[in-house]
Amino acid sequence: MNKSELFLVVTSGWLTLVAAFALLHSISLTSGRASVQLSDISVAQSAGDSLTAGQQQTIPPPPPPPRPLPPPPFPNDPKLTSPSSEPVRQLSGSSEIELQQLASYLPKGSAIATFPVGETQTRAAKSVAVLDKTGRVLTVLVYSVGGRSELLELGVFAAEDGKLAKLASTKLPGSYVYTNIYDRFTAPFGIVDVNGDGLPEIIVTSSQGASLGAQLQVFSFDGATLNQIAEVTGHQIQMISTGAGRTAIFKSKWKEEDKEHTFAWKSGKLEEVR
Repeated sequence: MNKSELFLVVTSGWLTLVAAFALLHSISLTSGRASVQLSDISVAQSAGDSLTAGQQQTIPPPPPPPRPLPPPPFPNDPKLTSPSSEPVRQLSGSSEIELQQLASYLPKGSAIATFPVGETQTRAAKSVAVLDKTGRVLTVLVYSVGGRSELLELGVFAAEDGKLAKLASTKLPGSYVYTNIYDRFTAPFGIVDVNGDGLPEIIVTSSQGASLGAQLQVFSFDGATLNQIAEVTGHQIQMISTGAGRTAIFKSKWKEEDKEHTFAWKSGKLEEVR
């Protein structure tokens, strides 16, 4: 082999090495770009996922569905009303103006007592009668002074110079007139002869609470003074009267007792019948 041939062989080998090195360098750059591109895609994907999660956290939850409306009432359904402890009753036997006029003759702040006489009516504790042998027509009132919680008063009044003048009065043990609208023998207030002497007595039953029971009192009036001549206590009190000139019988019962007590007049006094 001469020098020219050797030079060609060496040159050819050198060019082959250079070409191989260039090829390797190109492949390395390409893979690097691909790696960078894949890395960019991964970062973008992560950012997108993070953004989506953030957006989901800021979006409020949807409101709950509205409650369904109640069905419309049928035409014949009764109207619903709130319960009431006491029904509304109409004043019977008197007018509000009359009671206000009577109260104007009493101490300031007084009110005439009333009591129920049925499911729909109420009555004032007032009456006009002849109580003694003088023949005077007197007015008898049960009234409160200073409020409902105060004890009641019983008063006897006479008309003088167009006004009512108090002749006598006494405190009662209760703060309201006690009655039982379902008992026809109940005696909340009245004027009737109960001891058979021919003159009417004043009957009034009062209480400070239904659970405590009540006290029925019988008063006579001698023209100047109210005198208590009898009393009956219990949760249920009855008066059975047969008219003027005849004695009345009283019955009482406490709710914690099974026994009923009966009272009758004997020698001018009301005594329990044994």
